[in-house]
Amino acid sequence: MTSRSRDASDDAALAEGKDPSRSATTAAVTAEIRPIRHIPTTAPRLHMALTLITTTGLPVTHDRQSSVFRHSAESAPYTTIFCEHRTAQSRECVMPRAAQLRRSAMFMSPLADVEIPDLPLTDYVLARADELGDKPALVDGASGRTLTYAGLASAVRSLAGGLIASGFQKGDVLALMSPNVPEFAIIFHGVAAAGGIITTINPTYTEPEIRKQLVDSGATLLVTVGPLLPLATAAAAGTSVREVYVLGEAEGAKPVTALFGAPIAAHVPVAAGDLVVLPYSSGTTGINKGVMLTHRNLIANVA
Repeated sequence: MTSRSRDASDDAALAEGKDPSRSATTAAVTAEIRPIRHIPTTAPRLHMALTLITTTGLPVTHDRQSSVFRHSAESAPYTTIFCEHRTAQSRECVMPRAAQLRRSAMFMSPLADVEIPDLPLTDYVLARADELGDKPALVDGASGRTLTYAGLASAVRSLAGGLIASGFQKGDVLALMSPNVPEFAIIFHGVAAAGGIITTINPTYTEPEIRKQLVDSGATLLVTVGPLLPLATAAAAGTSVREVYVLGEAEGAKPVTALFGAPIAAHVPVAAGDLVVLPYSSGTTGINKGVMLTHRNLIANVA
């Protein structure tokens, strides 16, 4: 960028609260080199002269249809032009102030857009399960217990089939309160494959906190682990939860395997925008709230 010395007109402009860099005596500005490819010129107050010479000495041309300025040489360094021209004929540009750029500039990646598959979450996650077969999908760090891809896919389909046979419908909510164990993934994806919604409950919650989430989410089933069964049962009393199941075995509760049935042949039809999981915020600055995440939301995280 070219520079000039400060003169009396600058002092007068400052005294009047004006920006001297925008005065008529401002020298021509060429360009700044930025590590991006182009910038749209549709943002307010970002106007471009029709032809400019960058600091690399290479011309920049204006694509009128896309309203984008591009470097004329593909091999040249990526260049972004920030300037405002006073007249259509002028090649002099004034650099906008930094605060204005932060407010109005839109930066575009030179990379292609990421394509998000239009699939149900579980179909996307387990797409290669049959191919991977006996390879480990999940390993329990504490015990070393391994769940293979084939075992995971089979259990997910069986749970989905059993849920549907028990009357669990698309859009119904199952609450899952468990530490990180391989069965967590089976419950999660089994519910998703049945077209349901999973609300995950922090296993360190107190009884009132659990009850609040059960009521707010409208959960009809609750799955937990043996040590948390008394707490879960007490919290579920008086809510819409009709049954509490446990991972493994515990006295006075049905094992979650009682929900398993004939495996489904295909995922219950869902739209990309259908809810699949309803976690709750930590409530650090207020009451915790449900976060509505769709199949597309979660696939976008891993695509």
